[in-house]
Amino acid sequence: MLYLDDAEHADIKVNGERSAVRRYVRGSICLVDLRQGASIALHSDLSALAFVLPKTLIAEVAALSPTVKPQRLVCRRGEVDSILCSLGLALLALFERMDSSPPELLQHVAVAVCAHLLHHHSAEMEGDDGGNPFDGSNDPTAFHIRQEATRAPHQLQMRRRVVQAKQLLRASSLPLGSIAFLCGFSSLSHFTTVFLGETGTTPQAWRSAPLH
Repeated sequence: MLYLDDAEHADIKVNGERSAVRRYVRGSICLVDLRQGASIALHSDLSALAFVLPKTLIAEVAALSPTVKPQRLVCRRGEVDSILCSLGLALLALFERMDSSPPELLQHVAVAVCAHLLHHHSAEMEGDDGGNPFDGSNDPTAFHIRQEATRAPHQLQMRRRVVQAKQLLRASSLPLGSIAFLCGFSSLSHFTTVFLGETGTTPQAWRSAPLH
């Protein structure tokens, strides 16, 4: 969940117990495993965007990641995330200009959110470390993502990142720097160089073209 304004609430656990009331500032996120419950008791107004991401989608996006080790998404509560905030605000602006949300647009957004979470809110898991908290066995708020794919060639990795970047360029008004960051490029210049090599044009020119 992405908080669009400051909010205060307590979490309600599966057994009905309530946590202490906590303040969540604008632009912060709450990342939890829905199997452990996601009920809250509000102590203020709530203005937020909720993203429900199936584990199958997260696993598919993870398979395209350059990492080869298993990963898990780590629970986050109240951590400011400027990238997700920018993505959420861009999504709201698109919704305001459209009568309905095209399914393909929502698919692109879901992929972008998954990619960002895997890049910035995940931790590596060791194979069998006897219940280490970082393997997720003792962490009920973690998503588990088992990756069995081997490392893809560098060229294939870059090509997949360009495909993802095209989706974001077409479906959002995010700045080029944010798209480069979301897709895993080290910098905007790196993104531009790779994109130019794959498509023969720059990201800005590709976005401005009427048809693709």
